[in-house]
Amino acid sequence: MHRTHYVTMLMLVATGLAACQQHETSAPPSVINTHTIPPRAEPALERLGSRYADKFPDDAYFWADPEVRPRLQNLLGDKLPVFLGSMQMKSRILNRQGVLMVTGFNMRDRLYAAAFAFDLRSGAMYVKLRERGRDSEYPRSGPPFSLPPEFTSYCGSWNSWPESLAWARGKPKVSDQAVIGTLKLPPDPDHAAAQLSAAASASQ
Repeated sequence: MHRTHYVTMLMLVATGLAACQQHETSAPPSVINTHTIPPRAEPALERLGSRYADKFPDDAYFWADPEVRPRLQNLLGDKLPVFLGSMQMKSRILNRQGVLMVTGFNMRDRLYAAAFAFDLRSGAMYVKLRERGRDSEYPRSGPPFSLPPEFTSYCGSWNSWPESLAWARGKPKVSDQAVIGTLKLPPDPDHAAAQLSAAASASQ
């Protein structure tokens, strides 16, 4: 009797183990989390926000920064000098939730104007350029990221400027000479040191 009971217990245990193993092998695969994580800025780009915010681009040599200049050159190509000339009278660099922006116009006349935006998360840039009263954008497909409200508001005001109204009436006050600007580069440390040495020698 005891032996029969013992054998019965063994059979139940074996059956239970087999059922567990079958359950494990037939269990559905675990669900993969497909939630996308918002992109984070690369460290080099992230530092630009704190390094340049609230500074004037030329004073901080912003356009010549290694993270900025190649991207801007690739975006604008031969229009880069026109962009720089259109940024003669410019705003400070604003950081709007990870998007750096600068707006400006040419001091000779405001038929040349520009607005620049740089998304620090993706490294993408967008430029709206007014050249002799005609607007163009880079890239031509439009902004690849959300623009700050100040950006769109500034560009929307161009058509109400006196120069734009005069242009629309066929009475433009603008020179035939194209507006162009040059890239302001930081001083060469070796050249600056040589100048200081020469000045010190002259004063002795």
